[in-house]
Amino acid sequence: MFRVLDRQQSIFQPFFVLPDEWKKKLKKTWAETFRTEALSFIPEHEFAHLYDPDAGRPNFPIALLVGLSIIKELLGLTDLALIQAFHFDLVVLHALGLEVGKCSLSPRTLYYFRDRVAGDPALMATFRIITRTIVDRLNLCTDIQRLDSTHICSNMAHLSRLGLMVRTIESFLEKARQVLPEAVAALPDAIRDRYLDRSGYFADTTGADSRRRLQQTAEDLAFVLDHFEPYEPITALDAYGLLRRLFDEQCRVEVAEGDEMVVVKDPKEIASTSLQNPSDPDATYSGHKGKGYQVQIAETCDEANPVQIITHVEVEGAHQDDHAALIPYIDQTQADGIGPEQVLADTNYNSGPNLVEAAERNVELLAPTPGTVDPDDFTLADFAMDLETGEVTSCPEGHAPKTQQPTRNGKAMIVQFDGATCRACELADSCPAGKAQGRLRFTDEQLALAWSRAREQTPAFKQIYKRRSGIEATNAELKTGHDLDKVWTRGKKRVTFAVVMKVLAVNIKRFAKARYAERAGKQVENAGIDADRSLGWAC
Repeated sequence: MFRVLDRQQSIFQPFFVLPDEWKKKLKKTWAETFRTEALSFIPEHEFAHLYDPDAGRPNFPIALLVGLSIIKELLGLTDLALIQAFHFDLVVLHALGLEVGKCSLSPRTLYYFRDRVAGDPALMATFRIITRTIVDRLNLCTDIQRLDSTHICSNMAHLSRLGLMVRTIESFLEKARQVLPEAVAALPDAIRDRYLDRSGYFADTTGADSRRRLQQTAEDLAFVLDHFEPYEPITALDAYGLLRRLFDEQCRVEVAEGDEMVVVKDPKEIASTSLQNPSDPDATYSGHKGKGYQVQIAETCDEANPVQIITHVEVEGAHQDDHAALIPYIDQTQADGIGPEQVLADTNYNSGPNLVEAAERNVELLAPTPGTVDPDDFTLADFAMDLETGEVTSCPEGHAPKTQQPTRNGKAMIVQFDGATCRACELADSCPAGKAQGRLRFTDEQLALAWSRAREQTPAFKQIYKRRSGIEATNAELKTGHDLDKVWTRGKKRVTFAVVMKVLAVNIKRFAKARYAERAGKQVENAGIDADRSLGWAC
């Protein structure tokens, strides 16, 4: 049965029985702002659909479970340490507004909550509502934001191709033995010796022997798939599906002289979305960053803000392109009411389509333009244009066009200058119209890129773009201060849960610093609040 947290304050809370000197110290910690404000930001009703409205035992309060999940990432606690802190730590009890011994929490309750919430829309709704509330409470300006991605790893081992095949076969056979032990017992002794009843590790080898064993393992993989195919209880296992996926991604069957042969694919043939570890089927591969995931992070960067708040977080496969993340980020933050008017990003986010689509949403993308041009050549940006009509009014030499009209499909504009004038022009060899006998053809995307490249050279762009580097400090804070570089779980849904809680921990930490600075009448950077990974007092 769903119920919300009873927020009635008890006179037996630790805060009310402490000496005045200790009360003052407690108010300097992150827990004070967490108790008085942040805890109330948690939208408990977003989780109501996970519980029966009337029947059953009342649920453990969602606000406490979400609050504990944030505190876990704020302080870098293990689950065991988190449970102990919930029962015995006065700072944590103060943050949650609880008295000692009022309620107990078992690890199973915490685990069940994560399993139900991971992948549920309530998770991202919680992030958006808390973030929007913080922005409103601090009256932050979100007009200018910076966007970047960072690579992370889940709690999985990084395996070689041989190790991946061996681990996947072992994992499958262990599960198959639990379902149909007689089918596993029917396997040849050699396969059972290599993957089940082995004294060593078949994947522990190097060099030529590794290549030989890789071929042997690929043949074993094909044999195991064929052997268990008639057994429906086995083929229904997720582990069998991973085995089939692994074979399709890493191997192929070739026919030579009427005989079928299993061939290991060349590494260049393996897709970046291929299986990296059977314990985390969602992890992918980036040739630049490695195995795992990447996280898109955006934050405010208005210099007048007392603190900057992360406004967007999205977990993606490591193989995904930054280019595709810009527009969904803009759409989501605009829907949340905290959308930007300007976005600072790196080159990977800049493209003609992104510039045009962002402009259609009244957002200016400020990012270095990909590609290079000859500095001695003219570009579309050197042609004078009427910004209201989008028509070219003159070439770099000041000559007006004779005609201009869109193409039949409406996707490009064709501008025709006088051919004789262009041929006689001394700048014809460096002008895009002169090189084409006076004909200039361009799309909106090409024009946007040309303007973007020209804008990079202006002092105004260089001045505002300096702010983009601040997102690197946020990435570093998340990785070094909150273990974002390798999260404690596996699978995209659970990794997303952990990442969202880490980002909320950073936002609430910054919110607490701003609130303490207001109370103390100090600048945020000198406020001295203890909002980092220590349970100690403020310095």
